[in-house]
Amino acid sequence: MNKIRTAVVGMGYWGSKFARNLSVHPRFELTAVVDIDTLKAREHLNLINADKTLVISSVTELFSKVEIDFVHIAVPPEFHYQLAVEVINHGKHVLIEKPVGLNFAEKEKIVKLAQQNKIRLFVDHTYLFTPEFNEILKHYKNNEVGDLIFFNSTRINLGLIQSETSVIEDLAVHDLAILDVIRPELPKFVVCSGIVVPPAKFVSSAFATLTYADGFIAQFMISWNSPVKVREIQLAGKKGIIIWDDMAGSDKVKIYNSTISEVTTLEQKRISYHIGEGRILSIVAAEAIKRELDYISQVFENSDTFIVNGSEHILRVGRVLDALVQSVKAGGIRVEI
Repeated sequence: MNKIRTAVVGMGYWGSKFARNLSVHPRFELTAVVDIDTLKAREHLNLINADKTLVISSVTELFSKVEIDFVHIAVPPEFHYQLAVEVINHGKHVLIEKPVGLNFAEKEKIVKLAQQNKIRLFVDHTYLFTPEFNEILKHYKNNEVGDLIFFNSTRINLGLIQSETSVIEDLAVHDLAILDVIRPELPKFVVCSGIVVPPAKFVSSAFATLTYADGFIAQFMISWNSPVKVREIQLAGKKGIIIWDDMAGSDKVKIYNSTISEVTTLEQKRISYHIGEGRILSIVAAEAIKRELDYISQVFENSDTFIVNGSEHILRVGRVLDALVQSVKAGGIRVEI
């Protein structure tokens, strides 16, 4: 089967990581990279032995110089919409770094344009392709935690402060993406409060709560202002809880079985608590980007494949993000979805 001819636009932190993975993936050909700093881009390519890859300074020049099937957009967020429109109008499939657009209107326009042009659209929500999340999803689908009660996430660190987006779009989006795969539905309403701590121009620390129709709640603490870095998710149900501590080295994911039940005796009714054993889940290490590229290549091979990180996912996550931003701008009011 022919390789998927791919261009990476932007050779910064994420672009260079994707370029490295694309250069060795059996299903992709790293045909070109686009960056205004062509010398720096060439240096990156030399480091990964991709000397034959073309280096170009603009997207417009890209389409006139080389045949491409697929484009990865990895530039600052304020350029995502403009570049996505240009790529889609040239009939190329596209993977966009988060956020797809700076607001829901931009995301909706990109999705509609991709659908009109029959373009496969992906968003790079990298956590969805980590082996840790894959293992969590497997145990959740096997009903090992039971009906869900709450989702709790702490995602804090010192920086990196973004110039055009708030900490909500930058960090909460990871948890929203994870939640959307676990429960692909919109919450009933959200509440979000936050604070702008200079030199940030947008909210840099926030607390968010999502409430679903069946009473399930999800809460996030997100911050660029913490002196310590924490990445922890708790997914709790009536039968147990899964804890994913992404900073815990090799023992990142643990599952604890526990139940609460009412016991009736001749004398009285009482609540019985059962705390079962906890166990560390066995995780086979793998780079998320490589797994994401594996998945994308499968989508290309099967044209009718539902895209996990595609248009519907982009719109649902985008609606919730939009509601959270509305809430925080209005001082933490409840926003219905």
